This record gives sequence, C-alpha cells and structure tokens, in this order.
Amino acid sequence: MSRKHSYPRWLAFSLSIFLSGQSAQPAQVDRPTAWRQVSAAMERQLPVSALEPLGSILTNAVLEADWSDAARAIARKAQIEMIIQGGLPDEGISRLSHAMKAAPPQTLPILQSILASWHARYFEENRWVLLSRSDLGATEGPDLNGWSLPRLLREIDSLFQASLTNATTLQALPIARFNGLLTTNITSDAMVPTLYDFLARQALGFYKTTDWGLPPAEDDPMPEAAELQAALRILFASSEVFIAESPTIRLPGGITNERCVELYRNLTRFHLNDADPTALAAIELDRLTWASTLDLGRSSVSDHARALREFALRRPTHPSSADFWLTLAEALNSQDQPLEAWNAAQEAMRRYPRTPAAETCKVLVHQLEHPSLEIFSEQIWNHGADSLAPEFEARYKNLSQVSFRWISIPLEQGLSAMDGIDAGAIEGWLKMKPVAEW
Repeated sequence: MSRKHSYPRWLAFSLSIFLSGQSAQPAQVDRPTAWRQVSAAMERQLPVSALEPLGSILTNAVLEADWSDAARAIARKAQIEMIIQGGLPDEGISRLSHAMKAAPPQTLPILQSILASWHARYFEENRWVLLSRSDLGATEGPDLNGWSLPRLLREIDSLFQASLTNATTLQALPIARFNGLLTTNITSDAMVPTLYDFLARQALGFYKTTDWGLPPAEDDPMPEAAELQAALRILFASSEVFIAESPTIRLPGGITNERCVELYRNLTRFHLNDADPTALAAIELDRLTWASTLDLGRSSVSDHARALREFALRRPTHPSSADFWLTLAEALNSQDQPLEAWNAAQEAMRRYPRTPAAETCKVLVHQLEHPSLEIFSEQIWNHGADSLAPEFEARYKNLSQVSFRWISIPLEQGLSAMDGIDAGAIEGWLKMKPVAEW
C-alpha cells in the first residue's frame, strides 16, 4: 500500500543525480526564477516537469560555489522522485543515499543531516513494526524495510555524527548563507549563528525527544543514586563548570543522553567567549530545559528552578535573560506555585519590557491574576440520610469568598441543563428564592 510522506524539517529539499562534464564557466541560469518554476510545477501537481529545472540549478550552484543551493537541488530532486514513485519514504531515502555518493563534499554535512532526519521520520512512522521485528529476521543490506530497530537507530546516529565531523569548517559558515535551504523556524541568527549550530541542534532534536524503545544493555546498569546526584550538579551548573567536568556523566537513557551531553558541551565551548552572549544563553537555556525532563530524582525540580534563577541574574542587562525568567515562571506555574510564578514573570516584564519573553509573561500574569472557580459534585444523589449526601469540591483562584445557593427546579429543566446552560437560564435561577444558602 502506498503512503504519502513529507519531511517537515527539511521540506525544501529533494535529491538529484550529480552531474559530470560541467563547463568551466558558470551556466547563465537565473536560479531564483528556476526555483519558482519548480514550485509552480509542484503546485500544479506536475512532478516530472518540476525535475527539469533542477539540473541547471545544480550545475550553476556548484560552479558558483553556492553549496546551500546545490544541497537544496540535490535533496529536492530526491524528494520529487520519491513522489513520482508513489511517495514511500524508503524510496526517497534510497535516492538521496545514492545521490550523495557523487555530491560535492561541501554539501555532505547538510545532506547527511537531511538523510538522518528522513530516517528518523521513517522510524517514527514504523516504530511498532520495527519493535516487533526480531534481529534474527532482520537484514544488514541496503533495503531499509529489512532492517532491525537497532540497525536503523545506528544509521541515524551515524549520519548525525557524520554531519558534524568537520566542526571547524561548519563553525565558520554563517547560517544566513543557508536561509534558502532551511525551512525550520530560526528565531534569530544571533541564537543559531552558524551552520554548525543548526546541524548540532538538528541532532539534539532527535536525541532529546526520541524514545528509542530499546532495553538497556546488560553491561550498562542503571546509575546509582550518588551518580544521579553528581549528574544533576553538573547538568544544572554554570557553563564553565559544565564543560570543565569529566566527560563521563552516567545518565539513564544510554547513548541518547550521552550524545546530548556531548553536543551541549561542544556548543558551549564554541560560544563560551562570544562577544554577544545570545547564542550561549540559548544553549544554556536549552540544556537546563532538557535536564529538567530527565528522571534524576525529586530534587531535579528544585535544582531546575534554582539554576534558571541563577542564569537569569548572570547577565542582568542582556535581553536573553528574559527567556530564563519566562521559563522559570512557566516551570513554577506548572508546579502549582502561582505566586512564585507571578513574581518571576514580573521580573521579566520589569527588567526587559520590550522582549518577546516579556510579552509572553504579560499573558501568563493575566492568566495568574484572572479569577476562576470550578465546582465538582456527583450528578446523581441518593435521597435519604445526610450521611448519603454527596460532597462538593470547589477549586478557586483569586477569590476572597465563594457563596452557594441551593435552588429547586423541575426535573425536565435539570436534565436539559446537562447539555448546556444558557445565560438566560442562569439569570432566571439567580432571581429565584434559594432553598438554602451558605
């Protein structure tokens, strides 16, 4: 059965067969116009016609050393060919893998990350099939549909790791050069300033959020309580302490969490001495948020809040600190600490009033200050002794007094009210003399 498939993180790509025998001079190709022709053909559901401009786009992009557009053309061609062949994801993965064998080396980090993301989407959509497939019945060949779950996850891990191999080169490439290729929403180039940052975050997105569904290895027992406490101290520490500690942090979750620690450390080292701390602050906040999701003991909740407050105060004049106050306010609110959440939100609004975080804090403050009342009870009561009477439960916020009025209405009205009560009915009930009130 054929299934349509999309790849949201890298929607702009598709693959092409790399060409040989290119001319020494750049072909006269208006690439923006050619890209519009590709888009127009796809909108008209003419994928074969959409393939035609991609060859000239790739030739021109390579000769002009526009590696972003070259990677985009290669990936886009693979995606369109996949659609022509029925939209099965393994078809796109196969075509992209084949095209990468002849692709310019400068495009490989991007293409490896794209291919890893495509494999990851295949994993997400076929999780239960993969979990039920035994290693004995799996194959190690190129046919993706015969792979076991460990084999597929090793491939995804290998591709993400390969995409970051030439870190020094990637760190020198401004992300602005790749805006035509990347469709993932980047809030600010200052937060993700280089291609290395983007690729590392793509890998983190997989390692952080994917439940691999594999049992722990027999030689990798769960960390002891003391090890978890040591991990907590390091994960919520300052950047200087975080990168200076021994590289071994034993965490539940195996290799995925190990990869996260490694990537956060590499990103932190890269940006630690930046003149503009925006990128470093974004990495720090992301690390703290990720660490708070790990099952490291009950103290991790308080450690997370403490760390957020410390980081928010570390750069008192820089607007990135507003994001720490916002995250702190949201974390405290989720822990049913509304007053503390209100105070944290007020700090962001007072210190950094023109930041997006402050605007979000305004909404949170309004929610925290808004009065609310919920009343719960049994819908059907037993008539008889007071001991059989049901209890009322009232949950309220920002109210100094809650009053109850007991009124008597006909059974028919009560039954119809179970489907919804209009304002007119409520107004009439309020005018009725109560049977009891307190």
